[in-house]
Amino acid sequence: MKTHGVLAPSLANLTLFFNDAAQPPYLPGSGAVNARLQAFNDSALAGWLQRGHGEFKGVHFGETVYEGNAGLGCGLVAYLVVLMCGSRLVARRAVPWSIPLPWAIRLAPWLAWISYLVLLAKLGSDHSARIALPYYPLLLITLLRCPSVAAFERSRLAGGWRCSRQPRHCPFF
Repeated sequence: MKTHGVLAPSLANLTLFFNDAAQPPYLPGSGAVNARLQAFNDSALAGWLQRGHGEFKGVHFGETVYEGNAGLGCGLVAYLVVLMCGSRLVARRAVPWSIPLPWAIRLAPWLAWISYLVLLAKLGSDHSARIALPYYPLLLITLLRCPSVAAFERSRLAGGWRCSRQPRHCPFF
């Protein structure tokens, strides 16, 4: 599907990405959630996004996850949100990396961001989160190698958070 412009398709694809990322595996009250989202789906912004991205039909949640538009998933996105918010709470300090990397390996994840932005602007599919899945490991590397994220992972705050999510605390694992 051909897109029109750059900004509208990019924002539509990002909206679809966050819609897919927020979809829990099972959502029994999806009808009530969709009723609340109807005002956004009827707004001028959603109409502008639809004109730029032909497959954009608004933000909708299903009762279960549909594999056609599945992206990162809500668990990994929740982990990234905790990392990004937690990295703002700790003091930023230089983290010594044990292995110095060649410039080509350090450059590749940043080039992945550029190609991902091009994909957002040019891809006119409602399955963009799934189609962009090969980009996510390279995109995550750039986030996880940030000094503030590494400092948060080594902090006591993250240590307590890691202990709270151990499988021994959940009897169904």
